[in-house]
Amino acid sequence: MTSSRRTAEDGRAVAYRVLARVDADAAFAAVALDAELVRAALDDREARLASAIVYGALRHRAALDALVDARRTTQRALDPRVRAVLRAAAFQLGGLDRTPPHAVVAHAVEAVRRDQGPKVAGFVNAVLRALSREGVALATTLPLDPALVAALRESVPAAVADALLAPDAEPAVDLRAREGTRDAVLASLAGLGRGEVTPTRFAPLGIRTRRVGDPRKLPGFDDGAFVVQDEGSQLAAELLAVQPGERVLDACAGRGGKTLRRAERAGASGRVVAVDRNEARVERIPAAARRLSLPVPEALAIDWTVGDGGLGATFDAVLVDAPCSGVGTLRRRPELAARLDADTVAELVALQQAIATRVATLVAPGARLVYVVCSPLRVELEAASAALRAAGLSARPFTVEEAAGLPVRPDGSLALGPHVVEGAEMDAYQAIRFVRV
Repeated sequence: MTSSRRTAEDGRAVAYRVLARVDADAAFAAVALDAELVRAALDDREARLASAIVYGALRHRAALDALVDARRTTQRALDPRVRAVLRAAAFQLGGLDRTPPHAVVAHAVEAVRRDQGPKVAGFVNAVLRALSREGVALATTLPLDPALVAALRESVPAAVADALLAPDAEPAVDLRAREGTRDAVLASLAGLGRGEVTPTRFAPLGIRTRRVGDPRKLPGFDDGAFVVQDEGSQLAAELLAVQPGERVLDACAGRGGKTLRRAERAGASGRVVAVDRNEARVERIPAAARRLSLPVPEALAIDWTVGDGGLGATFDAVLVDAPCSGVGTLRRRPELAARLDADTVAELVALQQAIATRVATLVAPGARLVYVVCSPLRVELEAASAALRAAGLSARPFTVEEAAGLPVRPDGSLALGPHVVEGAEMDAYQAIRFVRV
């Protein structure tokens, strides 16, 4: 809730606020949740409850809204804060058994009473009591745009599509350790005596965790022993195979997770340039590098659809982790299912082609470029690949060894994702490599 008259700071109150932000501000759930958990300073138990409610309510959003709307006497638009409370409470009634139904209803009603007054609270009470009596049945798949579901099923094996569309009650949180420290970090986290901590199957520095609490509170985080990064993202970043002393461009750096690994590989003798269109985001990367005691990358805000920032064809290795639909991350970012449609994907594909065309000019003779998207949709790889070829680059297939044992496709590109190899629990990516001959 956003009013100054807030409910007590517990996991459910935090979940209400996060869900309202996702709905009203199109916020990303993970970012909003992280910010609220830091602000609220919840203990691990309440933080886990907040996470379970947020992601559960988002995964089952369409079903929960249908259940709520069927019990309303008017279909006027609900305030996002009220809708958030109803979704959260309805999910708890159907998806969690740790809290008695009467307590779920009472907490939700009181939250709305404080924020909206007694009349709206009475409405919420009536709806939730009806749901409590009648039961809550939850959907089994995310409500993605039918055109995108069709495109997904045309792009990947059925098992991959099903894994991405099926609600996942508890996605793992993956960490990436510093070079040469994974065993020590594993031992330290295992010593906590809670949750699950195992090495990732494919990423050489990865650690998979479940139910260990907020990663920022784990031993080693403040000392830079590890960062939070999905195993698929770790593998995609390794495909560039940066060598010490190389000149490296991370063309779509985002928050810099892959950039930091590039800096670690290039070392003090190399040059790493991190670029993103979002100036505020890219400016945080140098500080993150200092926290990890890594060589500090150059950070530049450049819109590739406008220009190249005067960088020139000077780079030995270029990573283009392009803006994309994010369909491959649906298991961790279920809010995307309510935002994506075929038109949005078409706009992103056009942007990907423009970025690829511009960045291709910065690849030095004999140098390489790896293009990556966190999506299994075929069009998000094929369109940019065509643009890179048109810009004078040649595809160079990955080898099985470079792909860490994952299968290389006939065109030399690589697919990462759930069930690409049995048990490969990670986001779904595609990657392809080009060189300037």
